[in-house]
Amino acid sequence: MKSKSKKISVLLGDLIVLHSSLLLTLVIRYGTNDFTALWLRHWPSFIIIFLMWILVFYIYNLYNLILAADKLKFNQLALNAILVSSLLSSTFFYLNPATQITPKTNLALFIVITIALFVLWRKFFNILLQNYLPKNNLLLIAKRNKVESLVNYIQTKKHLGFNAALVLEEELSEESLKDIIKTKRIHTIVLDPTHEKADNFRKLLFKCLPYNLIFTDLSSFYEKITGRVSIDTITHTWFLENFNEGEKKYFNHIKRIYDLIMALILLVITLPFWLIISLAIILDSGLPVFFKQERLGKNGKTFKIIKFRTMKHDEITKAGSFLRKTRLDELPQLLNIIQGQMSFIGPRPEQPSIVNKLKEQIPFYQERLLIKPGLSGWDQISENYHSASYQDSFEKLQYDLFYIKNRSIYLDFSITLKTISTILRRKGK
Repeated sequence: MKSKSKKISVLLGDLIVLHSSLLLTLVIRYGTNDFTALWLRHWPSFIIIFLMWILVFYIYNLYNLILAADKLKFNQLALNAILVSSLLSSTFFYLNPATQITPKTNLALFIVITIALFVLWRKFFNILLQNYLPKNNLLLIAKRNKVESLVNYIQTKKHLGFNAALVLEEELSEESLKDIIKTKRIHTIVLDPTHEKADNFRKLLFKCLPYNLIFTDLSSFYEKITGRVSIDTITHTWFLENFNEGEKKYFNHIKRIYDLIMALILLVITLPFWLIISLAIILDSGLPVFFKQERLGKNGKTFKIIKFRTMKHDEITKAGSFLRKTRLDELPQLLNIIQGQMSFIGPRPEQPSIVNKLKEQIPFYQERLLIKPGLSGWDQISENYHSASYQDSFEKLQYDLFYIKNRSIYLDFSITLKTISTILRRKGK
């Protein structure tokens, strides 16, 4: 079962849970007499509730199959999502007289039943993914040191449905390859195109077409599974093939119009908070209110990023701690967006000194400057904290390159929703 099919299955299961909860609520409250009339009276209003719950679940990342494997983190997010959904449901019914129903007991009963069914459904689906669904056996043709992290990732994320059956480094005969495919029940073959013997392997693999196998290159497979671009397996040609700035022309225009309009709207809406935050900073640690620092923007152009000041004498202030956790310190960057120096979504802007250092250590690091930096990005919603260390910067770049390649209106919208989840959970990065 493919990842997209799994997510659709989870979504359909959640919708069934919500409908079943309403059905059980009506049966428990009113019995089965005139059930059709009761259903038709309640369902039009509750379908709005269902869509609201699904949207909140998405914002809280409950359709992330990788996150679903982390029981503690998933349970925390699910609890928060259900609480928010319940509050929104109550608000909808009690502030919307057009619903013609005021289900005090019904709504409470519906929420309790939904929680019970949701927990049972998600536990069942997780068990199904990890233990009973057949695994897709992989044959990886690459140097082991290039795929070691990918193999470990697959082994720890069993619910993804893959099994790294064999890593093949050295060339072998046609008969030996066919024997491996049969005995290991190989379903997908992943080839590193930069492998020194890749051309020879391609000729061998061509003769395996009758086996109904799936063939893919290592960089594409790595990207699909992890949501990152493998820096070890790409070349300059990858950027020529995947950056496609000419195809993004209209997207860039739409993105700029959206950034400008939304930044102006948010600036007007949040201005009262600017005054409150400024006063809190002054009372806590004095002036100045704003912090400005040189950062690198698109194509390496420098600009001054603006934030509410959160530190004094290299220590975070009390007000600053709150501002960072809620990410309110980022509000002044609306001015950077209005000036066209930043976007809402993109790689986070770095200091020139950091970029100059890391571009000497990490291949293609400067290529993250091909697009405008953003307030939030694909890395910021990855559920991983990344420091300024070499290893974290390496991984962060993989997320940034994934966004550069795949940026779209849909991906920007998805990142925006998940950023809201990050802010609600006060997990600023």
